[in-house]
Amino acid sequence: MDSFSYQNIVDLVRLAAYEPIRELQKAKYFKISKERDQVYEACASDDPEAKEMPLLDIPYEDIKPRKITMVRGLFSLKILSPQFLHILIIVNRKIFRE
Repeated sequence: MDSFSYQNIVDLVRLAAYEPIRELQKAKYFKISKERDQVYEACASDDPEAKEMPLLDIPYEDIKPRKITMVRGLFSLKILSPQFLHILIIVNRKIFRE
């Protein structure tokens, strides 16, 4: 099993945390969120409510990145081995029990 340092884990979590921001930067289509009025979120081009617009045309206070969970975010990086994911789950459980 590979050995991962504290800094390796911090770097991976940081990468995962910024994934919603990278998705917004790449997005070309946005729609108004159903949860809050006048807040835009990225969406697929085939979404019936999609509007094609550049990110910079939307005021920053009206942009909503998607929510992220640790596991979902780390899977989105597509670089984790099953052993590393297992280690993160164990570490996560220990942190939240204390």
